[in-house]
Amino acid sequence: MSSFLTKPKFLIPAALLLLVVVYLKMIHPLGGQLATLKADRQSTERELTQATKTTKPSGTSSADANRKTLEAAVPPAVNLSEMLRQLDATARAAGVRQSTITPAESAAVAGTIGTSIRVTVSATGSRDAIENYLRQLATLDRMFISDQVSMQETAVSSGAAGAGAASSSASAGDVQLQLSGRVLSTATLSTASSTTTPK
Repeated sequence: MSSFLTKPKFLIPAALLLLVVVYLKMIHPLGGQLATLKADRQSTERELTQATKTTKPSGTSSADANRKTLEAAVPPAVNLSEMLRQLDATARAAGVRQSTITPAESAAVAGTIGTSIRVTVSATGSRDAIENYLRQLATLDRMFISDQVSMQETAVSSGAAGAGAASSSASAGDVQLQLSGRVLSTATLSTASSTTTPK
């Protein structure tokens, strides 16, 4: 029997048969697994591509919203008159009486491109109204930076408490507010100065 298997003409068929058995038992199943993995990978790639296409508009919309918010806070143009209107409307909403709003000339912002315009506000109102006014200033679309805030009780004379009390701008218990702040713009100094010089 051993001499039969050792004959050269039988060795080659036996080796081929052994390779076929090994292929069917081991290599062929692995090929099927690789094909399944490849299909899974392609399916995952398609899902990722679809997810990217779906979320891209949302990301773009969010970026546009952020850009608009920043432009409103620090606009490319000074728009000082609009800022003064916002301050006046905020004071009215808070129940504060603004006596003066004084803008200064534009100044360059150190270390960056843009300008800063200082605004000084004098106003009168109850302490609660003044505090409410200051809180609302911090929530304006146009960024207002409060640098100095001073509050003191107003003094009402005895004469004012009589017939002239109705015409007095200050009432007993009112607070006088002195506020110094700034608004910013990305406009160049030369452009900003031409629009913020007090008339």
